[in-house]
Amino acid sequence: MGELAETYGNYFAPEAIVWVNGKKLSKSNLSFSDLKVDMITDGADTFSFTLSDAFDPESFKPKQASIFDFGDIVEIHIGYADNRKSKESLPILFKGVVTSVAWNFSEDNYLEITVSGKDFSFLMMKHKYRRSGGGEASWNEKSDSDVVAEVFDATYKKVIKNKKIDAISSPVRKQIRHKEENDFAFFTTLAKRSNYEFFVQNETFYFRKPPEAGKGEVVLRYGREILSFTPEFNVDKQVSKVRVVGLELGPKKEKIVAEVSQSGSLKPDAGDSALKELLKNLNNIEYEIRAPVESVEAAKKLAESKFKELSSGLLRAQLKSIGIPELKAGIYIKLEGLGSRFSKTYYVLKAVHTFGSGGYETMLELANDSFRMEKGGGK
Repeated sequence: MGELAETYGNYFAPEAIVWVNGKKLSKSNLSFSDLKVDMITDGADTFSFTLSDAFDPESFKPKQASIFDFGDIVEIHIGYADNRKSKESLPILFKGVVTSVAWNFSEDNYLEITVSGKDFSFLMMKHKYRRSGGGEASWNEKSDSDVVAEVFDATYKKVIKNKKIDAISSPVRKQIRHKEENDFAFFTTLAKRSNYEFFVQNETFYFRKPPEAGKGEVVLRYGREILSFTPEFNVDKQVSKVRVVGLELGPKKEKIVAEVSQSGSLKPDAGDSALKELLKNLNNIEYEIRAPVESVEAAKKLAESKFKELSSGLLRAQLKSIGIPELKAGIYIKLEGLGSRFSKTYYVLKAVHTFGSGGYETMLELANDSFRMEKGGGK
């Protein structure tokens, strides 16, 4: 039995608890079904669940009709029951706010209520940071990380308890202006041009360098945790080089050029000869961006970000596994038992957890960027 299987009692007796404003739904005489948590790194995480017994036939009134209001805090804990522990110790999977309540009267079930919502980044989609007095915010000689930290501390730290903001490799910029319509769009723009990731998970705000591929935080095995695996090679967006060309933001207006190209060689196990030959023919495809930039360093960060977007993920995959709370967007996982070609480390782009009558399962969207092309097409 593997380490995960031991941790979760060989995956018997999946359990989920939903809390609303610090109170369990079960304490309000309500039960839920069709629980779903959708986790991504390029937008807000979302949740939804259905109350199928929300109608009291004796009083002919909805149960707890006012229990859900927009902005209510929802926590979802999920895992596997353990007689040695309290159910309250289940790992937290999601924390956010209610944004939608849908009521459905039907013949089969007189009243169903579907509740859905988003993580705390939803608040950023509804707010734009401004200086005192209402003027547009701008900063001089600050890095993107410095600005993000200032906006976060001024606006969101009372709601989101933790922040993880990388500052070491974020270049200092001559001027940063908050021209986007909301803070979420602003953070996203700064992240992309610095080759960073920005997202919120549970009670933590992330503005960080993408993690380095390592051994994988979670190991999944085919025939044990992995229920299905569907890989796909796609060269549609592959490029060999990204070049940024622009004029300096300043009085001199000097031309700035920065390039990022693929390094290393195509590994022998990257596919058959037809794939290698195709990549060889694509080696001269280059992508150019023309944009105003502050410095060569800033131009290179922009080139790195675009190169990653276009060139990574030659191998994408869909995976369905037994439900595992540790599987979240933004981590690396290791797959085993899939042969030498596919038993590798993958980055989780998206994780969808579902809990209902069919049990607890997790669907993943994965990317692997170890298959890369180089001049000459590799071996």
